[in-house]
Amino acid sequence: MHSSGHYSNPPDALETVLGALKERASWRRGPQMSPSLRRLGNGVVLRAVIDVMAIQERPMATAEVRAAVELCLGHPVSPESVNSCLSTGARGSAPRFRRVARGRYVIA
Repeated sequence: MHSSGHYSNPPDALETVLGALKERASWRRGPQMSPSLRRLGNGVVLRAVIDVMAIQERPMATAEVRAAVELCLGHPVSPESVNSCLSTGARGSAPRFRRVARGRYVIA
């Protein structure tokens, strides 16, 4: 695997999202960790994805969403978790997200 400076120097739009998220009271609590499993609790990733997408209000790539969620939670998040939240949230009778292109979603 090769190193990339892509996420160490996020674009201005992502910096705006991160700044807005840091100001929100919900992030002051920090992520809920299950002590025995050392993993995020149920719904933590989904709530973070919803908050990131709601603040940004533009189509975002899954990698962009994941980077913002990880920075906000201060905890690594698997790409599969973010992909699952987005793809599952884009289906059903009341979708949370809308798929606008391959790997790109916007809040519904």
